Amino acid sequence: MRIRVGNIGARCEGCGCEDFQPLPPAGAPASELACFNCGALMNRGALLEQIAEETVRRAERLLEHSRKQPSKVT
Repeated sequence: MRIRVGNIGARCEGCGCEDFQPLPPAGAPASELACFNCGALMNRGALLEQIAEETVRRAERLLEHSRKQPSKVT
């Protein structure tokens, strides 16, 4: 399973993999996930926080870029 919001995906902090698998018990909400590649345990909330932080970084870059652009007067 991949944790994504739009085109921003969470990654394992250990190996960078984007694929996770829920831990048992089956059918329960998957709050704890294991990295499919290295097995590192990740909390779903921490993965969503990664996405939120990347969203903020991208927004800040976009704002900075737009401030550097000369204003067009029409």
